Amino acid sequence: MILRTGIISRRQDLDPRSFAEHWKSVHETLARHMPRLRSYRQNHILARLYEMRPSRIQEVDRFSQLQFDSIEDMEFSERSPEYAAVRDDIANFQGGITILVVEPQEIHTAVQGPAAKLICVSRARSDTAEYRSGWSSSARAMIEGAPEVRKIVQNWVIDKDHPVSAGVPQGAPDVDALTELWFDDSETLARVVNSSLGKRLFHSNPWLEPVAIYEVAELVMV
Repeated sequence: MILRTGIISRRQDLDPRSFAEHWKSVHETLARHMPRLRSYRQNHILARLYEMRPSRIQEVDRFSQLQFDSIEDMEFSERSPEYAAVRDDIANFQGGITILVVEPQEIHTAVQGPAAKLICVSRARSDTAEYRSGWSSSARAMIEGAPEVRKIVQNWVIDKDHPVSAGVPQGAPDVDALTELWFDDSETLARVVNSSLGKRLFHSNPWLEPVAIYEVAELVMV
């Protein structure tokens, strides 16, 4: 399984409400018909908890996540007329987009259902291949005895400059991972981010350095 993750910024002549409404209605209606698409999630930013300055990535307003069984299925979908309609609509509401193709790795899942979600965008602190296994091991050890963390999925970047050709700026950011964490509510999320656990997990981790951290509202579209 892979995810085609979009880092999306708003077209500056659109107000935030018009941008969000176009994405949730017009663009979503087009995207849901892409062939071989398994799921489609939109992540709308609720709070900007941390952003590196100067930024390693473009301005961020939203994250999209489109799931496919394989890279071959994603590429098949991108050759379809349904995707052509999606691509042609991008310039109607987006100021820029960067596509990251990622492989998700589930690190931890609790029994109870999560409600509040956090996304942490990170880069590797070294260019060694060990950062993936090192981060996974350290994260599992950190959250033992931390019932506030309901679920963690680490999305490892395998392609950071996937072409879009939609007529809007596209970047190739210094990003190696997008971590998704779920909590019972926003208050718990904020408390954990500011706790000693949060500092160890995000800012003091020897394997990954945070580029940006956001609380998001996740909408499951497909």
